[in-house]
Amino acid sequence: MDQDFNTLDAQREACEAYVASQKHEGWEVLPDHYDDGGISGGHLERPALQRLMQAVDDKRVDQIVVYKIDRLTRSLSDFAKLVDRLDAAEASFVSVTQSFNTATSMGRLTLNVLLKRGARFPTKRMGQLLELLPELQRIMLDPATTQAQQNRLAEQMVVERFG
Repeated sequence: MDQDFNTLDAQREACEAYVASQKHEGWEVLPDHYDDGGISGGHLERPALQRLMQAVDDKRVDQIVVYKIDRLTRSLSDFAKLVDRLDAAEASFVSVTQSFNTATSMGRLTLNVLLKRGARFPTKRMGQLLELLPELQRIMLDPATTQAQQNRLAEQMVVERFG
């Protein structure tokens, strides 16, 4: 294995492959890299993240693609702030490995459940909340359940996991 190849390279390759799979939707990989290697995702004050969000505000980026959500931020409240900013710029967000895309109705619904249900839990548990995404999506896609039942099931799942 090439010594210059690291986890950031692997994550970028996975994201680029995802973007390539969306070429039919007009997606393209931008030449700029927005990675803050070696800086914690525990806060938003990171140079590359600031450049990325400025590019979003300037409408040069309309879709953020990350390997995992916690590569962008590990704080649920910070994630909510970023999503608000993306919404204001009419941009969206994709997590490649978590099948999460805020440009889709399913992604928006999952996001709303995640933010609503997770808001009362400590932000240090964001990673654990994100592990619930596949199960939340399964519940929300079940045509046999009403929205009220889906909300109750999602609430129950989060409470059982976190108390």
